[in-house]
Amino acid sequence: LVIECTSGRIVRISRDIVLHPGRLLRISRDGLTVEVIQEVILYTGKSGTYIFLPAGDPKQLHGSSARPKIVVVKGPVRHKAVVYLSSTLTLTYSVNLLKGEAGQYIELEMLTDLKVSGDLAIRFITNIESGDSLFTDLNGHTIQQHKFKEKLKTQGNFFPMPSTAFIQDSRTRFTVLAREPHAVASLSPGWLEVVLDRRTTVNDDRGLGEGITDNLPTPSHLRLLVERLAGPTQKQQQKGRSGYVVEYPTLGSHMAHQALLNPHFVVYSPAIKNASASRFQQLMKGMPCDEELVNLRYVNPITSLLISRKLGHTCNTHTHPSLTELCAGDENDPARWFVGDVEVRDHPMSPLHEPAAGNQHRPNEFSSYHVTFPSELN
Repeated sequence: LVIECTSGRIVRISRDIVLHPGRLLRISRDGLTVEVIQEVILYTGKSGTYIFLPAGDPKQLHGSSARPKIVVVKGPVRHKAVVYLSSTLTLTYSVNLLKGEAGQYIELEMLTDLKVSGDLAIRFITNIESGDSLFTDLNGHTIQQHKFKEKLKTQGNFFPMPSTAFIQDSRTRFTVLAREPHAVASLSPGWLEVVLDRRTTVNDDRGLGEGITDNLPTPSHLRLLVERLAGPTQKQQQKGRSGYVVEYPTLGSHMAHQALLNPHFVVYSPAIKNASASRFQQLMKGMPCDEELVNLRYVNPITSLLISRKLGHTCNTHTHPSLTELCAGDENDPARWFVGDVEVRDHPMSPLHEPAAGNQHRPNEFSSYHVTFPSELN
């Protein structure tokens, strides 16, 4: 393990990531390089508890020092750089030195402690020719396209981002995944900014009766992905006069986001060495890469209710070879997802109705099954 403390110089976290104090400079992946300028900005104005009313352009939030302290931790599995930008914001960049999709993103953790009035945001300025389009997810399920409208003020071009936002051109996609919901905007081609925290003393007369001044240190967790697209899709080439197209996340971004929402918790204890392996019995072999386990719920001593969601993902991308190999042997038969001889039958979401005949599991749809286990598992 190597720990470096630096101040004010360019830091190379890994072979593909270059960092300037508080700012990303370059992200590379599979021979694709995206130039990124990262800015921490603060919108000020007459924003209230429920209303966002910025006064003009935001001001850039500089660190308490022109040469902020950076601590770099390097190990065989992960490299991490912690940037103490100011008392308001601490940035932590992490990259996994792993093969496959687990090593294809940058994890950005931020701890904000806002003590002044305003809306704190982080802005990524890239060289992607995204035009006036921004894509965000709708409740973590489907993707919506938004168009920047110059006739609207700044606040009219911010949109909710429950978990995913991306900008793209015909060859490159820049994706931001979030563990917590945020507001997001793309106010210029190649820009993507995410609101992290806000504080206001203004009462906007919308029911609360006071401003927001009880801020606590607030963590935010983002993952940044750069992905190479295979080129314009047929739908993009044939888009109508409105210019709106239907897009989906990539399978790699789906997997990165699921890992972000469901992190592994590693616990070290001497008692684990003495634990009996016979007490553990595996229940499931695994699920296809494009299936998400929503719930596995107890019904009776031998039956459980399985709810899954088939992920809608784009095929217009250069899939990492490791992901292709991982998903090559996927089974679409739910009975083969489990260990042992189990009986699986379709079941509607409501237990009051019988399943429809010929039910097919389509992308972005939920399915439920009754799973009956052998008696020896109970």
